[in-house]
Amino acid sequence: MRHLKQYQRSGDALFINNSAQYAYIYYLRYYRFTDSINPFTKIVDNPDWDEKGRNIFIRSEHYDFDKNGGYKGVKKKGDLLTISEETPKPFGGNQRTWIFLTHIPENTHEFVLELLDRDGIQLKKLKENGSFLYLYDLSENSGRLPI
Repeated sequence: MRHLKQYQRSGDALFINNSAQYAYIYYLRYYRFTDSINPFTKIVDNPDWDEKGRNIFIRSEHYDFDKNGGYKGVKKKGDLLTISEETPKPFGGNQRTWIFLTHIPENTHEFVLELLDRDGIQLKKLKENGSFLYLYDLSENSGRLPI
């Protein structure tokens, strides 16, 4: 989280999984993050694996904080969206997209990275104590050739 605090920029996108939300809430106050990447999008950890293929679910969330940076709750939730292998650009097209994952099932982790690698270029990867932080360029100019 210290790395995210140090290198985040206004306009960055952030995706976290369910388990990572607790660390994110804690460190928002501890490191005094700006709200430049709030709202963020949550990757729901309960993947749907069936004969039709692999799916994950994502939802945009906006947290509410008091004047001292204390967490007050979820201010706004978006619709739960189903993401499959056929979903075009499921993580958007932002030039700077952070992915923070912790305590995530390995098959879900691998699927998320497959989708990201398909659509963009990994710029950074950090791993510490079972947590992963990635930075991707998912823009049209990322150098990834369209399929």
